[in-house]
Amino acid sequence: MSSEVVDFGKVMVGTLSIAKIRMENIREVPCEWSYVAKHATSTLANKDGERFQVNPSFGLLQPGQKCVIDVIFTPSQEKLINHKLEFKNY
Repeated sequence: MSSEVVDFGKVMVGTLSIAKIRMENIREVPCEWSYVAKHATSTLANKDGERFQVNPSFGLLQPGQKCVIDVIFTPSQEKLINHKLEFKNY
């Protein structure tokens, strides 16, 4: 991943902000990856109602291949948010 930390900065409540992360397969074998959501969809609403969405939420990268992932954040209230999103590779 191009970054382990995404800072959305200030985002107005109820609006969305999109951060882009680049993934690259630097190995010699294909890499299947996925976003690990707590629910069946790629949207996670934590206990305070903040929403994070990852698009695409899964994929397959061939050796040397890159892709760009959108991490979308929509705050539901005015406060500082610190949340960890989990990705898996196979």
